Amino acid sequence: MHHHHKKDGGDLEKRSGQCQFPTDAGLIAVTPKGKNAGWAMSPDKPCKPGMYCPYACPSGELMAQWDPKATEYKYPDSMNGGLYCNSDGEIEKPFPDKPYCTKGAGTVESRSATGKSVAFCQTVLPGDEDMLIPTNVETNAVLAVPDPSYWASTAAHYFINPPGVPIEDGCIWGTKDKPHGNWSPYVAGANQDKNGDTFVTLGWNPIYIEPQTPFRTKRPDFGVRIKCEGTCTGLPCEINPDKHDVNEITKPESSGKVPGAGGAHFCVVNVKKGGKAVIEVFNSSGSSGSSGSSKSVTDLGSSKELKKEVTEKEEEAPAPSASSTPKSKVSPNLVDDEMVGGNTKEVAAKKKPSSNESDDETNDETNDETDDQENSGMSAAEAAMHRVAANKNVNKEEIQGQKGTTVDPDAPTPEATPKSAGVSMKGTSMLGVVAAAAVAVMLA
Repeated sequence: MHHHHKKDGGDLEKRSGQCQFPTDAGLIAVTPKGKNAGWAMSPDKPCKPGMYCPYACPSGELMAQWDPKATEYKYPDSMNGGLYCNSDGEIEKPFPDKPYCTKGAGTVESRSATGKSVAFCQTVLPGDEDMLIPTNVETNAVLAVPDPSYWASTAAHYFINPPGVPIEDGCIWGTKDKPHGNWSPYVAGANQDKNGDTFVTLGWNPIYIEPQTPFRTKRPDFGVRIKCEGTCTGLPCEINPDKHDVNEITKPESSGKVPGAGGAHFCVVNVKKGGKAVIEVFNSSGSSGSSGSSKSVTDLGSSKELKKEVTEKEEEAPAPSASSTPKSKVSPNLVDDEMVGGNTKEVAAKKKPSSNESDDETNDETNDETDDQENSGMSAAEAAMHRVAANKNVNKEEIQGQKGTTVDPDAPTPEATPKSAGVSMKGTSMLGVVAAAAVAVMLA
């Protein structure tokens, strides 16, 4: 039996068999000219009767409405975010006494030091996890950071576009023709635990380094780093194309070298209560000034050596195969041992080791060492990162077959996925790419 909801008045009207986006509620309309008509859904997906329709809140705020029965991060419940569209084509608030949006923890800020605006695109969760919620960072902007009271204690996840890419082009499910949108080079995320500590993760986007990505060996012309105001652990945490090749990162040695989903490397910073983290985007010396451009590793000095290193990485870190990794159970919480710990042993057996390691950190540890990592807490970090690959480019039919409880992180990846696909690397990832490594930081 469906929950009873209070009908929301305002300027809402029935419109050709679908529910109209509320224009008087202070919300951010997402692709209002598409079939979604402003809802935080794929542009080709209207809000129809019987559906929950998510929406985008202003920067620093989080959606405060979802299906009251959806209490765990599992399909299809994880899709039921936002307002309910009833059989009459009218919108109902699942929680009548709550606002549309609520302020996040306010502990993470994004900053552009590039002279251009930067599109940070948050994934929709609960929802289909497309990275549709825009934050246009001209200089500074507060990012939405959930605390444990947020839906299923999940985190916020972001794709970081190249400077100068407008949110209209960056906060959509794009194509591999450009390093924008879901093909952006970097991802980040954050959440706050019950003690008031905030965990912020920064890493390479697993899709950016996939074998079929045409620019996978090109260094972006911008970098990202985490700065801290207050007490933090896990620094330095930086990706700097002036010194880093693709999929390299600077982080403390104590945090280990086990990569996350798809072999993508990441770092995580623990911001103690009362502090604040800043995700800063900066130009690299190779920046050409054109938005979204990138330079090949063979164009940036030490050409032969760099090209050899990338080639060796490709040979030693092949694309995931269905036979190389066991299934891992999806877990939404990034820092709770009880939630993440269940993934420990399942995630431990990842990729084969690489023989090359840079001072900053480039490659995998050996499989023999992963047992030590899982016991130290790194496995929990990788478990979260693993969820990126676990869900990337998986269409809704495949997810339905799994009933959202288990996924195969190393299943073959189709080159194209329908824009309206359900849980996919569009955002699910970030439940991975983001701060799950928090456990490792706490133990470091």
